[in-house]
Amino acid sequence: MAASHDVPRAERAARGRHYRHPEHAPSTPCGRLNVGADYTEEEIELIKAVDRFKREQHRPFPTCRDLLAVVLALGYRKTAPREPPPAAA
Repeated sequence: MAASHDVPRAERAARGRHYRHPEHAPSTPCGRLNVGADYTEEEIELIKAVDRFKREQHRPFPTCRDLLAVVLALGYRKTAPREPPPAAA
């Protein structure tokens, strides 16, 4: 697959101002997962649940509260005491 810089400028412009190359997008605008990505079953379940929430609630950019509601609806619960988040690599 050609990198986005290999695609002629006019073709990129025709695709739209906010075009994002499929290799860099976790899911496509039509809701299908990027086939080349390495996702676990749990990650796929979360991606699909968030996409479903965004469609049903007409919210293209869910808030942290919205995401927490989706995670809780999937059945996740806190079972251990809170720990600081891991340091960024």
